[in-house]
Formats: sequence, structure tokens, C-alpha cells
Amino acid sequence: MLGEYFRCKGFWMLDALKGSEIRKYAAEWNRINSKRCGNPEALEALLKHAIATVPYYKEIDAPEITHFPVVSKKEYRADFDAFRSRNFLIDEELHKVYTSGSTGTPFMAYQDREKIRRHQAGLINLNRSIGWNLGARFLFFRVWGVSHGSNRLAQFMSNTVPVDVINFNDEKKETIRQRLLRDKSLHLILGYASAIESLADYLAQYHETYGIKLIISDSENLSATAKAKMEEVFQCPVLNRYGNNENGIIALTMPGDDRMHINFPEYYVELLDLDSDEPVAPGKPGRIVITDLYNKAFPFIRYDTGDIGIADEMYGNQCIVLKEFVGRVSAALRTVSGERIGETAVTAYFENIVGLKRYQVAQTAQKKYEIRVENEDNNLDGLLVQRAKAAFGEDAEIAVSHVAQIPQGKNGKYKITSYEVEDKT
Repeated sequence: MLGEYFRCKGFWMLDALKGSEIRKYAAEWNRINSKRCGNPEALEALLKHAIATVPYYKEIDAPEITHFPVVSKKEYRADFDAFRSRNFLIDEELHKVYTSGSTGTPFMAYQDREKIRRHQAGLINLNRSIGWNLGARFLFFRVWGVSHGSNRLAQFMSNTVPVDVINFNDEKKETIRQRLLRDKSLHLILGYASAIESLADYLAQYHETYGIKLIISDSENLSATAKAKMEEVFQCPVLNRYGNNENGIIALTMPGDDRMHINFPEYYVELLDLDSDEPVAPGKPGRIVITDLYNKAFPFIRYDTGDIGIADEMYGNQCIVLKEFVGRVSAALRTVSGERIGETAVTAYFENIVGLKRYQVAQTAQKKYEIRVENEDNNLDGLLVQRAKAAFGEDAEIAVSHVAQIPQGKNGKYKITSYEVEDKT
């Protein structure tokens, strides 16, 4: 606890020496968040800035969000310099951020100082709202040593205990178990749901008590089954967080509320139709399109994230609360009749099957599907086929394959669904 206290005090002392910039932004974030009507002043300022200084937007006639086109990584990559503000062209004064490339199209973008400081302030407030105090010690499950190096000073300052999810075998899990038993200052776990769930599976055999008080799933879909398993083993709340490398934390669930609350002091979030740029009503799946309100160096305006969500609370055309995060557009499969079915919806058909380990559902043709399962027991095959037909249609052709391991992507994540049909429509 002393380590947490001194890190917190040291952080705010350093901020004070720099003019209390983060403290000021944190107070502003709280003021905007309490109103629950978005951040219209920041939105207007960003749009005016983009029209005046960003070549891609110079022909836009008014600072209104609907006058701006929806863009994706494809447009950013094709015309990168056109999206840079002419006011921020000194690379040495900017911070580079990289996408993970989980959709096959990684790219680099810039962030200016104000964007970084404002997001630090927002993250401190978001974490505090769920019981994560600044400076608290935590286990962080992710891929380490590639784009995220093992900077020991940074880990010490943030009180991070890194856990590499690549080759996450029983030996690694036992090391973590021993650490949890002896290190009573470890109260938090953050990282990939698949790795934390795998750890929970391993720890379940011991029936021990650990000091973990909060788990936050990040970067992967958190199924109801995985959430329940973690809560049972660790006896603590399990929350879900949604964000990306290029922008930051966009939304998160709250204790006792599985809806995702948008970080609207920092982002303007729209839910647009899957096949057009028209807004969708609450309760209907739509593409998550975000405007990052404070990155002036490389404005992300109406950025199609490639994700699907369902809105619950709206303020005009702005989403304030997501009822559900459905998954990636690229991970959505199709029923035999051609309707999209998202990753979350697919997992709902399989998540309560007792004895089912890690699996992947792949669509290989219009009416053909393959369920890949990490075990040798074929007693569940009939039930898997039955559930798959319920999900995709009675005419679906279902094959079940037993594999030694579902492969991880380069980013350490596991794909629950895989659309492998040639000539996607």
C-alpha cells in the first residue's frame, strides 16, 4: 500500500511542477461527464481546426459532424499526410501510436501533447470510478517485448507486473499462482479475457483465496461464461473495457452494470448502419464510428473502428451508453440466409456447454461451417452441431474438428469466429 501511496503522490507532485495540466484536465473531464450530454464545445473546436488545418477536410463548408465523411484505416493509409494537421508537422514533438493490425491493416498515427495529457486525466477518472486508484499494483496480461517492450522503469513507475500471453502454459500459470499467494499488494488484473479465463481454469483446482479485488478484461470480447468463471475463482467483480491503441479507452462497464458507458468527455461516438452511413436506432446493431475530440495533430473524425455495437442511451445522434459490444465487423459470420451474426451472438449459442474448452467457429462457404475444438473428447460433437444449426440455420453444413490448439494471432489474441469465405460480400 505504501508503494501505491507514494506513486500517487509522486505523480501529482510532478504534474504540479509542470503546471498542474493533468489535474486541470481531470477536473474538466468530471464537469463534462456529470452533464451526460456529450462535449459539444470540444467537438465544434475540433471540426473548425480540421477544416482550417487538415488538407483532407479543407473543402468542407461547415463545422457540423454530418458534413464530414466516414473514414477507415484504408483511407488513412492511402493518404496519410492529407490527414495531418499543418499546425503539427514536427515529428519530434509528437507521440507515435500503432494499431495492432488485428484486421490485417496496421498503421501508425500521431498524438499531440494535449491529447496525451487529456487521456491520462480521463483514464485516472475512469479508473477511480471503478475502484482502481492511481498507483495500484496490477497484473497486466498482454503480448510483451514486441511493440510493447519490457521497459522496467515504466513498469516500476506504473506498478505493473507484466504477464506475457504467448505460450501461456501451466508453468507460467503456476508462477502467477505462487505470486498471488505471497504478494498481498496485488489487487488488480488487466488484460486479454482468454488469458485470464485460462488462468482461472488452472486455479479452479486449488480452491484458494487470492487478494484480487477487480478484474478488467481488455482488447477481447468477454463472454458471459468467462466472466462467471473469473468471478467464481477470484470472488471479485469482472468488468469489460473497450478501446484501441490509436485513440485510447472508449468505453467500459461498471460494477453491477454490464452496459458499456462511453467516455464521452473524450469521444463522440455514432452507431451507423452496417451497409450505409445512416444512424441506427437504439437496440439495432451498428458500426461504431468515433470522433476523437482532442487529437489535433492527426484528427480521427468519424473513424470507422471496424467494430459493431448496440446503443442503449443516446443524446441526439451521439451514443452515451452501449447496451452491448457485438464484436468486429470482420469477425461477423453469415447465416445460411445471408444475415450477419456477430461474434458475441455466436458465442451465446455455445457458452453454457459444460466441458467445452477453447473453440473457434469458422465459416468456410455460404452454408458450410467448421467448429474447431481444443480437446479429444467427441461426446459433445452432436450438441455442437445442434447449437450451430440453431445459430446459422437448419440447412447449415456443420463439421467438428478436434485440434491440439487454436492458434494465437501475432497480437496474442484468439479469434472465436473466423470468416473464411472467398470473395466476401
